[in-house]
Amino acid sequence: MKDKMQDDFAGAEAKEDWEARKEMEALFAQEEGLSKQVSSRQIVWANVISSTAEGVWVDIGEKKEGFIPVSDFTFSVPKKTSKNQDSPKKRKEESLAPKMPKSGEKIAVLYVGKRSDGTTLLSHRKAMAELSWEGISKSFRERARVLGKVHSGIKGGFLVDVSGITAFLPASLADFRPVFKVEILLNKTIECYIIDLNEAEKRVVISRKAVLEEEASQRRVKIFSEIEVGQVRFGRISKTSVEGLTIDIGGFKGLIRPADIAWGENSTPLYKRGDKLRVKVISKVLPEAEGQNSEGAVYFGIKQLLPNPSDLLRKKYPSGTVVSGPVVSVDQAGVVFTVTSVQGKNRKEAAPSEKNKKGSPVLAFCPASQIDEEAPKVGEEVGALVSGVDAKTLRLFVSIKRHSEKQERARVAQYLKAPSPLTLGDILSSDE
Repeated sequence: MKDKMQDDFAGAEAKEDWEARKEMEALFAQEEGLSKQVSSRQIVWANVISSTAEGVWVDIGEKKEGFIPVSDFTFSVPKKTSKNQDSPKKRKEESLAPKMPKSGEKIAVLYVGKRSDGTTLLSHRKAMAELSWEGISKSFRERARVLGKVHSGIKGGFLVDVSGITAFLPASLADFRPVFKVEILLNKTIECYIIDLNEAEKRVVISRKAVLEEEASQRRVKIFSEIEVGQVRFGRISKTSVEGLTIDIGGFKGLIRPADIAWGENSTPLYKRGDKLRVKVISKVLPEAEGQNSEGAVYFGIKQLLPNPSDLLRKKYPSGTVVSGPVVSVDQAGVVFTVTSVQGKNRKEAAPSEKNKKGSPVLAFCPASQIDEEAPKVGEEVGALVSGVDAKTLRLFVSIKRHSEKQERARVAQYLKAPSPLTLGDILSSDE
């Protein structure tokens, strides 16, 4: 029994020794691998041993230590001075207190050479710059957005810090419109796309405009999906042209065609850029109908929110109504006169002329084919029979000929009307 216990103890001890050797071998292999990575100028994450006033000591494997000078952890910024002390050309810089890593912390390092005493010289700043280039290259390849802080303005644009790399933002790509005032973006964190990258020349060009345009496009698509025919929306006029009014609704732009601005061709109100309007959605065209890259189109109307004057005129002057007034123009097309009286109204009590809702006089047009043999003269009073309403000109269609014929028929009917039979009183009075 005693022999068996001794054998078990010896076996356990041998197993522990074997596991310890395996762990030691793995550690040596790891340190050897770390040392090889350092010597082959690869970026490695090393444990900080200690920080001193001169720099930082890190463990690079195989019982070797590497040194990083304190300058790698010191950054310079423009020194704030009064306008009288320094000109822009002689602006000074001041160094911030170095932010030193703590013992046990892991930091990225890159081999740069040997010190005079033979110890390995490393750089933390170059390692971080290399890592930044890797991230920037990936963002460029995958067209991913990057964040950057604008730290200064130069001729033609801005210098932006993107993950420790200085990128150039052209003024023309800083916003929807070129930005030339440095204070607008200075010290602001902005979101951009990388549009040009040359790692050999350490050149990065970014665009904030591309991000703004993409976001604006997404907003337009969202608004378009929410717009439905028949809705009433509020918008602002962004452009006026012969094609109509371009109206902006939260970034989405639609068109109000001239025919949908106002009822009638002579009553179109004047609008200018910047005016706010209530408009009605009268049609919506899906993107595929407009083109492959289109976001769709929407057409709005202003007059659709107002009563149709032609309907009001039809109600006030139904077909067969007799109107009259002085002639204002005569040409080959016909006669136009101002309506001053309507059958059934007392002429003496009637206003000088009939008015529509906007206060303009109501005009009547009689085609040449509906005039009597002799055309009336300007200023002459005429009467006519209403036959309809012109929706474009908002004039009454009338016929002078039909009115004359109606009057003639009335006179003939009166003439042909049989005399009343004689009464006894009529006979006796005639004898007397």
